[in-house]
Amino acid sequence: MLTVPAISIAGDALALLDVHTNWIAPGRAIAEHAHSFSEAHIVLDGRATLATPEVRQVGTGAILLLGPNTPHAWETADDALLSFVLWFNLEGAAPAVPLRWAMSNHLLWVVRWLLAEVQEGAPGWHERVQAFLTVLLSRVLTLTRGADGPTPDAEADRHLEALVHHFLWDNLHRPLTVAEVAAHVGMSERNLYRKFRALTGETLMRRLLRLRIQRAQTLLEESDAPLPDIGQQVGIPDPAYFCRCFKRHTGSTPHRYRVYMRGESSASASAKDRSPYSSSAFPPAIRPNSPITSE
Repeated sequence: MLTVPAISIAGDALALLDVHTNWIAPGRAIAEHAHSFSEAHIVLDGRATLATPEVRQVGTGAILLLGPNTPHAWETADDALLSFVLWFNLEGAAPAVPLRWAMSNHLLWVVRWLLAEVQEGAPGWHERVQAFLTVLLSRVLTLTRGADGPTPDAEADRHLEALVHHFLWDNLHRPLTVAEVAAHVGMSERNLYRKFRALTGETLMRRLLRLRIQRAQTLLEESDAPLPDIGQQVGIPDPAYFCRCFKRHTGSTPHRYRVYMRGESSASASAKDRSPYSSSAFPPAIRPNSPITSE
């Protein structure tokens, strides 16, 4: 049985009882019934009629929240209905059936990731699924209670990108793998790779290298540390490779960048790295306050 850490929603403690998928075949009716606990459905696919006793049409993306002892009945027509179901007890005010149920594509991909994690059974899947369940329960209750704020899709996307970004930034000084980042955010490597690239247009490793170069620029501007030391501090210990990466991203060698940004005379540069550039002719990629562009 999967469990989730204690969750508090608007001051109410929540206890998960069961998690399962529910499939209703086309042309089938489920007689009116009720449960002693709360029930949440996230419709993954299909359409159906739900009577509570008010009759409503529900379809893919709908979030349905039914309080304890709420009578309800299902009926499908030409389409089957597949939903992800959570049974739980909520201490405090029992959730009421909303006047208008929320729709959330974000929760659809969270559920699909969750199911993929269970199916793959990769090491650590149990902990990742627990994290997904926590997100689901929190979002279901927040959405159905009509909380204001960003759309679930945009909010979740920003949260994921920020989580990855900060983890990368905090660990620039050491080697990192996609597996480590995936474990930190509670996702499989494959799902994280696909989602992050769809959100940002770049891979995790490209983002990591870009951040390493950004940090190197700051260190070149603000410290007198030798180039090999700076390479070590940003996780690129090979001096030759550090110089290649830096030039590829900025258009200049690290030495020339430092000379230019500090306004030092070209005479202070070595004969090899003496910079002939003026401010106007300097490569745009390394002018002050300009973003680093990926390849």
